[in-house]
This record gives sequence, C-alpha cells and structure tokens, in this order.
Amino acid sequence: MIRYSRRCCLTAIRIGGFPFNLSDPQARRWDIVGGLTTNKAVSVVRADCLVALRVWIILILVAVCFLPGRLIAASVADIAQYKAPNRQEFLETGARREGALMLYATGTQIQPLIEAFTKLHPYIKVSMPRASSEDVARKVIEEYQAGLYLVDAFELSSFGLAPLREQGILQSFVSPHQVNYPSSAFGPEGAWTSVRESYIGVGYNTNKIPKEAAPRTYADLLDEKWKNRMAVSGSDSSLSN
Repeated sequence: MIRYSRRCCLTAIRIGGFPFNLSDPQARRWDIVGGLTTNKAVSVVRADCLVALRVWIILILVAVCFLPGRLIAASVADIAQYKAPNRQEFLETGARREGALMLYATGTQIQPLIEAFTKLHPYIKVSMPRASSEDVARKVIEEYQAGLYLVDAFELSSFGLAPLREQGILQSFVSPHQVNYPSSAFGPEGAWTSVRESYIGVGYNTNKIPKEAAPRTYADLLDEKWKNRMAVSGSDSSLSN
C-alpha cells in the first residue's frame, strides 16, 4: 500500500488553494481507500487533501483535452507519421523549441534546398557535415552503438541508407508533398524519399574506338570484346552503386 506523507498533502493544498489548517484536531482523520480510520502508520492521506488533489487532476485533464492543436507525442514515430490538419503548425512549434537540425550529407548538391529551408525557417540552425555514403553509414552505426543520437536526417545515396535501414535506424515518415513524387521514389516501407537523381553515362576513348563501334547501351557492354577493357569509378555513389 502506498504511503503519502503530510508534505505531499501540503503540496496538493498549495496548488489547490484550499485553506485547510493542518493544526486542526479534525485533521487527524485519515482516508484509507475511502474509509476513515485513526492516525496509524499506514497509508496516510487526509480525506480533504485527497479531494483537492482529485479536483485538480480532473481540471488538468479537462484542460489538456481541450487544448487546440494538441498532441502528446509518445515517440519519434508519432511525429513522423502525424497527419492531422495542424501538421505544419505542430512541426514548426517543435522546430522552434529545438532550434537546430543535424543533417548528414554526401556533398553540396542539397545546398540550394538548405538555403531555401533556412530562409523559410530562420529560427533553425542547420548543421551539415559531409562524407561519402559509406563513411556516413559507418559513422552513424558507431554513434548509435555508443548511445549518441546526433543526426536528424540524411541526404545519402541508397548505398548508404540501406545498411541504416537494416540496423533499424531509419524512421519511416509521411509528408503531404510526397504526392508529387512517383512511387519509384520511395524506399522500402517509406524509409526514404528520393529528392534527386544522378544519371550515369558511358565514355569511351575516341583514339582507340571509332564512333560507330562504341557501345550505346549497357547491354552492349556484355559483348565479349569489351572484356578487360572497361574501368569503373571507385565512388560508392556512382556506377558501382
């Protein structure tokens, strides 16, 4: 059975503003699960204190229930999946409170988007450390293993995002702007949305290969005559991806 001290009763009284006098002899009454008894060393909660506490609990619950645009988020998933009409207002309120965004990226391709974002939301300081997709993925996995949760979002190739998803690090999300993207732009289970595409071409040495003999499709590269005559960039985010 839980024991409530007289100090707790005083706190409840102070919040409630009820003028109870603890020096009153009648204050020796105690309420044990709704029944009156004498002052014993068990579950000591004054009946009037308990009533005051119950009143204030009810008032607080009523106030919370009727707050406009309210949301008590239980997890990051609740926020990422939030679809209510006040979504934009809710997200901006939280962003103002935090005031910062940590974005791990691979290059400067996203810089124009960041500049437009900070112009629209000047109260958010964006930090954007950059590295290769492979290095970013390794860094984040090590951070999570060490209990460091620094990153908020990523701008990586699928090569870097896939291992993060496999480790359970990525959170699926929804956005009303996703209607502007084809279904092929979304990662498995909504783990990411492709915001840009990089097109890969094939170059050839004109000093060694005549124009009419040059390969024109990826299927052409399967021809036996090109065996041991091709080179591929070592970048993880290029053709090797």
